[in-house]
Amino acid sequence: MRKKLAVIALSAALASPAVLADQNTLDMLQAEGVQLTDQQTAQILAAEGEALVGAVASLVAAAGNDAQTVSKIVTAAVIANPQTSVESIVAAAVRANPNASAAVVSAAIVAKPEASGNVVNAAVSAGADPGMVSAAAAQAATTVAQNQAAAAGRGQGTPGDPAANVPAFVPAHQKANVPSIPMGSGSGGGGDASPT
Repeated sequence: MRKKLAVIALSAALASPAVLADQNTLDMLQAEGVQLTDQQTAQILAAEGEALVGAVASLVAAAGNDAQTVSKIVTAAVIANPQTSVESIVAAAVRANPNASAAVVSAAIVAKPEASGNVVNAAVSAGADPGMVSAAAAQAATTVAQNQAAAAGRGQGTPGDPAANVPAFVPAHQKANVPSIPMGSGSGGGGDASPT
């Protein structure tokens, strides 16, 4: 009887969203074409909850000034982890790589448009330049509108339809409306951009 209960408890734990989040994140990163080292892969697979947010932030930091890679990482993290607040992902990513703030904001808004206000606030609170954040948010809003119009044209909802606001996962090699995000110089803005 104890063995049966232990198996049931283990099965329930392994099927929980927190345990699956690390694998979902890894799968999404790979689908986006993000190249990971063995150490980064192990770090993602071992992380849960806030540790997973930290692991994503370390990937953003390692991406340096590669806005496209930063964008792919943030998109994968936001889509793969609906139970994790997009704000915590954005704040950690901005702190880890302040020069990539525009790419972080844009990717997060495109991945989860309904959280755009929270994304902007999280980025500015984490030390991103407010002007850069506003510009990235405006560019992301344009991309979201284009994606929604394209989805409506394919019969996937109409503007104003709640289903039209849910971005579908599209592999990186098939994305047509991915904004080009210039990397910031790191100057301007206020706040402490160092990780805490």
